[in-house]
Amino acid sequence: MITNIPFRYDEPMEDQCGDCRLCIDVCPTGAIVEGGQLNATRCISFLTQTKGFLPDEFRGVIGNRLYGCDTCQTVCPKNKRKANQIHAEFEPDPEIAKPLLEPLLKISNKEFKAKFGYVSGSWRGKKPIQRNAILALAHFKEKSAVPALIELLKSDERPVIRGTAAWAIGKIGTESGLEALKQAQLVEQDAEVAEEIQKGLAFYAEELKG
Repeated sequence: MITNIPFRYDEPMEDQCGDCRLCIDVCPTGAIVEGGQLNATRCISFLTQTKGFLPDEFRGVIGNRLYGCDTCQTVCPKNKRKANQIHAEFEPDPEIAKPLLEPLLKISNKEFKAKFGYVSGSWRGKKPIQRNAILALAHFKEKSAVPALIELLKSDERPVIRGTAAWAIGKIGTESGLEALKQAQLVEQDAEVAEEIQKGLAFYAEELKG
């Protein structure tokens, strides 16, 4: 914005954190480092928006986050008791902000755009949201989702979704899931997906050892 209005200069903002380390200590991935610096590639807010396979080290810590992460904002003392609920129109719809996970696995592009197209989390499309939903189901070890995950493993055209489903099936650990992974191992042509199938099968091997 260009203007000739002679605004007064603001006072420079000084460091208000002092010795507080709450955001550093609670960051799930260690993305916040000393000196007010952020390693964006480790930030869950960034990771949930990527479209590829999520690195193994982050799959367990994103929990049920489908898009973004506000943990650092939640614990910050400067945000306590701030009134930000002024306009009812801006209040989040619970069914949109925290939707049921399993329906997301089968949602079509048309349905996704109709339901989520106007919210910020939809700008990258449905694939990152679906991948994150799969990881969340694995996090909860949701056995009821295994049939839908097996269907994704068998028929989804996207390697990231097939592979993440394979990993999740192994993490949840049902007999039907084990059989599906063995069958998929015989026919899968994509190298990355094949690797995820191996990871899924490894979960069963670890379970037997335990």
